[in-house]
Amino acid sequence: MKHEYSITGMTCNSCVAKVKNELLKMGDIESAEVQLQSPQATITMSKHIPIASLQQAIGKAGNYNVTEADGGMKRGMSNTAEETGSASACCSLSRRELGPSCKPSPPIAR
Repeated sequence: MKHEYSITGMTCNSCVAKVKNELLKMGDIESAEVQLQSPQATITMSKHIPIASLQQAIGKAGNYNVTEADGGMKRGMSNTAEETGSASACCSLSRRELGPSCKPSPPIAR
């Protein structure tokens, strides 16, 4: 079965790779397509995986938040980096360690 999720906190392609890697480590996930521009993930799983389990997995990669893409934003598992004022894990490293591909995302207008 295929499910769509929104992923917040990703700011660069390194973030995308980390999130995808952690998702693919989970048993029952057959494939994961993670996009930065959307930002979302399309996950194919052999059986349903609770959103709390997905959050726990991507939390190992950094300060990322997963919610259901169908408007389930109220059911998110943690605050986004913009809300807490913290950067994602990859962007907390120096630019020298990450290279030029990691750029902070613009602040969210409220």
